[in-house]
Amino acid sequence: MNQLLQEKRDAEQFLRLIAPKYTGVFIVDRNTGTFRDVLADETFRNYVKDSKGSFLDAMQLYRDHYVACDYKEVIDRVLDYDYVYNILASGNQVNVTYRKKDGTLIRLKIDRYSDNDENLSIWVYTNENSEDALYGELGEARFRVQFDDSERPIEFIGNESLSEMLYGFKDETHIPFSMLWQHMHPQDIDLVKEEFKNIHDSKDSTATYEVEYRLQNKDKQYRWYRAIGKPVLNEKGKIVSVCGFFIDIHKHKEKALLQQRFISGLSHEYVTVWVVNQDLTVELWQQSKKGDHIAQKAIEEFAKINNYQKSMEKYALNYVCEEDREEFLRRVDYRVVRERIKTEKVYPVVFRREYNGKVDYFQTCFAQISEETDDFVLGFKMVNDIVQQEKERNDRLEEEKQILESLSSDFTAIYYLEVNSGKFEPVHIRDKSNASELIKNYLEYKD
Repeated sequence: MNQLLQEKRDAEQFLRLIAPKYTGVFIVDRNTGTFRDVLADETFRNYVKDSKGSFLDAMQLYRDHYVACDYKEVIDRVLDYDYVYNILASGNQVNVTYRKKDGTLIRLKIDRYSDNDENLSIWVYTNENSEDALYGELGEARFRVQFDDSERPIEFIGNESLSEMLYGFKDETHIPFSMLWQHMHPQDIDLVKEEFKNIHDSKDSTATYEVEYRLQNKDKQYRWYRAIGKPVLNEKGKIVSVCGFFIDIHKHKEKALLQQRFISGLSHEYVTVWVVNQDLTVELWQQSKKGDHIAQKAIEEFAKINNYQKSMEKYALNYVCEEDREEFLRRVDYRVVRERIKTEKVYPVVFRREYNGKVDYFQTCFAQISEETDDFVLGFKMVNDIVQQEKERNDRLEEEKQILESLSSDFTAIYYLEVNSGKFEPVHIRDKSNASELIKNYLEYKD
């Protein structure tokens, strides 16, 4: 027993040593409601004793004592095992962030613990305000902008990590500040200059400087970075320098811009447009004026549940006509949608929606944003006019079909003819007739 306890303490010490940002690591068993802690502080272990080993009860005590009010719903969401394990079963992770009452930002990542037991999951809590978390994969990619006595920026200094990232250098980089503009994307220069002006005008040593822009890296390619820093003032209140660090946000930024370009190209006829993230959470991206009065309650409920599968099930139960409900749920199942949008540019599903006693034809439309992401777009729009036109067209075609069938037995040749242009199209030509031979020989004739 002593050896097991010592091994556990060694594992905890190892985790804290290699990654100070870890605040808790737990293995949770949905079947029993119990858990094992790989890393936990004494306060949480006391909560476990008070809750008699129940992970959910311990987490509720933690939420009540430590989580900021605005973020308690986040904890409530992950304490719904059905929500969590549905996402894990789809092959995705659960990723949420929340703030503690002291302002610390915590990220919780939940993943499957074992391929052999679907009831086991691993819950990893990290302190996103820790230095280790902020620098992420870049390490300490720090910079300093040095100012002269007239409070003008004169030198840009990057440490070894930043020099390697931007220039491929091994040592600390010192360049004239004016050279920074040569490495920056022309469209971003005015934004950065404006931010520096704000720092100069405010002279607030507690203010945080944060701006996103593109810089050329060592491969001469523009990448998106977020620069975060603070001004340093001397005893006279003058700016001496701005110190901070860079975070590479290129993938995140490109994804956001891609979503924006993709969705902006969608029809404004959509009542709502949503982004469905790979963890099944949903974001309302666009709501037309129609959405202000068409089932506004449904829109709010859809967002409140904030889980694609559950949101669609609740929507179907409350709004989709009973005759269409089973087929609707089958076609909008998350796995079905993921498979369809891999091969189809747009995947539409038409259904009848009942609201306030009125039945309308609606279409929910799915589209993959790009091959770079598993996120996809979901849009709802009213298609009464389209359905009516389709019905009229089908009725007309059926009527024409019946007419042609009655004529075909009596006539050798039947043509559609546009009398204004003279264009024609053979509809029925009897085989081995003069007409069939003429058509073969005069295909180039258009009228």
